[in-house]
Formats: sequence, structure tokens, C-alpha cells
Amino acid sequence: MTEAFYKSLPKFAQVKHRILTRIHSGVYPAGEKLPSQPASAKEFHVTKATLGKAISELVREGVLETRAGMGTFVAKANEERKDSPCIYALIRDLNSPHYARFANMLNQLAVQYHFEAKILVTGHTPEEESRQIRTLLENPDGYVFSTGFSSNRTRKLIKSNGHRFFVFGPAPELKGYTNVITTDYAKGTFEITDYLFRQGHRNIAYIGKSNKADYSRFHGFEQAHTKRRIQLQEKQIISTGRFLRREDDARDKIIEKISGRLIALLPRTTAVLCQNDHIAIYLMIDLLRKGVKIPEQLSFCSFDGALHGVTGSLRITSALQPLEKMLQRAIHQVLHKRTADRIYESYASILFEGNTVVMNR
Repeated sequence: MTEAFYKSLPKFAQVKHRILTRIHSGVYPAGEKLPSQPASAKEFHVTKATLGKAISELVREGVLETRAGMGTFVAKANEERKDSPCIYALIRDLNSPHYARFANMLNQLAVQYHFEAKILVTGHTPEEESRQIRTLLENPDGYVFSTGFSSNRTRKLIKSNGHRFFVFGPAPELKGYTNVITTDYAKGTFEITDYLFRQGHRNIAYIGKSNKADYSRFHGFEQAHTKRRIQLQEKQIISTGRFLRREDDARDKIIEKISGRLIALLPRTTAVLCQNDHIAIYLMIDLLRKGVKIPEQLSFCSFDGALHGVTGSLRITSALQPLEKMLQRAIHQVLHKRTADRIYESYASILFEGNTVVMNR
């Protein structure tokens, strides 16, 4: 089955992401020669120029390497990495821009700092998650970078092996047990909501999950309303449910339902804040298809910045997570053998003003 392309994202960026997914999942292992560019262009249903641009970026980032007269290969770990620690990244879903960005950034830093990085996908399955962690812990020289976890079983494994773990995301219950590096979610959503208020918007819809783990983002949204003494209306809070865990057809139905509710809120509602870029881009595509003008009729903001720099004509205004800085902090601890310190650090997000917000006069 041919994968569809998002109209608002440049094709080369989507092809780049698909090649990275194959590398991370082991379809293209380290040292493997990639299919010829004409064959790959035909497989991805793009021009050779589009494929060439995707490959050029991956070569520049050190993920791929070209060999004169031989072709393009997945870069091998540098020889000096053989005595360095191995960092395993547990990723829930490489089709999510946030997790794909995390994996890509870690691979770039592995080339820069000369350590081995391996990406493992858990697929949002608690049993698979804990099984993979138990397997990883058998390697005494390995460290686990986790982008989140799905079960109490995993939480117990982390607590009992705290010096081997770095959790990226809000996990206050693990403070003192393991290393936690996160972004101040509440402050990030507060600042981007307040930014919308400064642009003249007063009726803002919030799109996100409703579970406790993601409440901190919504809390920032609430705090911004309280500061401005603007009443928050229940009908403007729309839950996505477990959006990222759904199959494509189920996701389409969720987006269809949410976009229908947003259209019903027009013209009074003039802006939307999405929990992450992944949801935002799905929604924008669907709304544009239905004739809603973005940002003229509906301004869009997001939190996480996972699609920063790769969204083509639509550059989402977003609270960017300083992912490179967060990863560098964890890598510094590993390479300097200071993981027993059990750090707990929170970083401020960075407001990126794209072109998806207009003044509401």
C-alpha cells in the first residue's frame, strides 16, 4: 500500500522521515547499501530530485554516507565508539513527528560525541515495553533514554535501576529514583496561550488528551485564562482520546469529529491550541480541505515543535522543546559517568512565531 503525502509538508522532508524510519527499525541496518536512487524514487513515488534532496540532508547529518562509484550507505558507528557506552532509545511510535525527531537528534549527537545509539520501538504496548527494558538491562554498559512509559511494571523497573535511565518528560514521581529531564509543559502552554491573547484572540479552543499525564499542558492553558480574567468555555475543550495509538482509519475519524466541532465554533472561536504538532498538522490539513482559511479564519498554535522546519508553507507557531539541549545534558552525564547523581531538570520552551497566527482585530 502506497503511503500518502501530506500536501502541506514538503515531499523531501516526508521521504527523509520514511528513510529514517527504515533505518531506526532495522530495515536499513548500519553499513547497508541503499537501493539505487532511481529505484528508491520509484518506490517512494517521487522525482529523483526530491529523493536526492532527502538523501543529501541525511548525508549532511551523518546518517548516510556516499562512496564514490559504489552508492549510498547507512553510516557505520565510528571506530572510536567501540569502547563507548551504548545508549538505547525507547520510542513509542516512529510515525509520530515528536518521537521521530527525538530519534533523529540522538543519532546526530551519537555521530558528534562518538557513542553508539540504538532505537527501539515499543508500539505503545506495556508488555513489549517492559520486555525490551529487561533485555536492555542485561547489557551492563547500556543506558536507556525513555520518551515515556505505559505501565507500573515499567515504572518499577526504572526505580530499581535508576542510574541506567533517563526519562524525557514530566515524571515527578521518579524524582530521586532516576534521571528526569523535561520541559515545563505548563509554562510552555501558558506562554503560547498568552501570546494568542496578545494577538487579540479571546475565544481559543484547546485540543488535547484528557489523561492526568498531559494535564500539565492544559493547566498552563487554564492559568493564562485566569491571568487575563477570561472565562474558559467547556465547549472549547476538545479531547483527542488516544490519538497517537490509533490506526490510520481511526485517526481520520477522530480528526473528522474534531474538525466538525471546530467548524461549529466558528466564527466566534478564532484560534486553536493543539497539544502537539502531530495533531495540529492533521487538523489543519482536514480543515483546509473543508474550505476553512488558516490562519485568516482560524489561527493555529501548538506545543512541542516536532515539525519545526519541515512543515513547508505552513510553519506552525509553537512552543518548541529544546530537545538538543536536553539530550546533550543526558549524554554529558553518561559520558562522564555521573548517572548516579539522579538529576531532575526542567527546561523552558522557546516560542517560535510561524505563519499560522494572525492578529484578531
